[in-house]
Amino acid sequence: ALDGNGVPSEGFTVQVVRQADSGPGGEEPEEPEGQTDWAVLQPASGSPQARHENDYISFNEKLYLTGGRGSRGVNVYDAETNSWVNHGVPVNESGQEIRLHHYQSVEVGGRIYVVGALKGNWPGETGAAEIYSYDPDAPAVWRTESLVPADRRRGATAAVNYKGKIYIVGGNAEGHNSGWVSWFDVYDPVAKTWTALPDAPRARDHHRAAVADGKLYVMAGRRSSVDLGNPISDTIPEVDVYDFESGQWSTVASDIPTPRAGVALFKQGSESVSYTHLTL
Repeated sequence: ALDGNGVPSEGFTVQVVRQADSGPGGEEPEEPEGQTDWAVLQPASGSPQARHENDYISFNEKLYLTGGRGSRGVNVYDAETNSWVNHGVPVNESGQEIRLHHYQSVEVGGRIYVVGALKGNWPGETGAAEIYSYDPDAPAVWRTESLVPADRRRGATAAVNYKGKIYIVGGNAEGHNSGWVSWFDVYDPVAKTWTALPDAPRARDHHRAAVADGKLYVMAGRRSSVDLGNPISDTIPEVDVYDFESGQWSTVASDIPTPRAGVALFKQGSESVSYTHLTL
């Protein structure tokens, strides 16, 4: 997170929103206008390292905070003990530090995968070649699984796990310049194969994706264009949907009401998708 001056904030807290139970007919509960149910949790021990352009993934009651610009350690939050543990900076098999940002990590088969990341400095970052994975029990040791094909490398992507394969959509091949793409790919972590799929309906970066009811939902994001004098304001209102069964793309009839980029996205319940704003 950034403070008002664009500096990574040291004041980290965990914020939790409690969802009310559904009504008797399964309908959404009514919430009094102007009221929310947020709780700010001060950790019982430890604290995370300040960062931005990072990733945050949940696995087995723990939250893994990784990446971000510069040298950033792997911080793990234990929801049961309300505590943070710093595992140090991520390193590869040779002990070299890994510095990546702008990615959406994915859990597959008990390991967490990092693919479609950016590296380097703003605004001309490049897409990382490596596909990494790490064991949640030893989260600072990252294993190189494979390489992204040279002509499909980009970062600020969205990625999901569907039936044991990693689907990567969108992103930017030129960091924060006008290299946004509509590419759609699948990586098989068992066979270690990369396959290009039909492009999404539109290019975007700084977006997120989630799977619900056998479909991939891609929403929010922007077309970053520092080189064109428009770094952050070209946001994407449309929600694109890929049907895994039919292999077809479509676009939701209704746009998101407040277009934005740099978001968090999660599945709520069995079929619905929710998102929240992080940075414009």
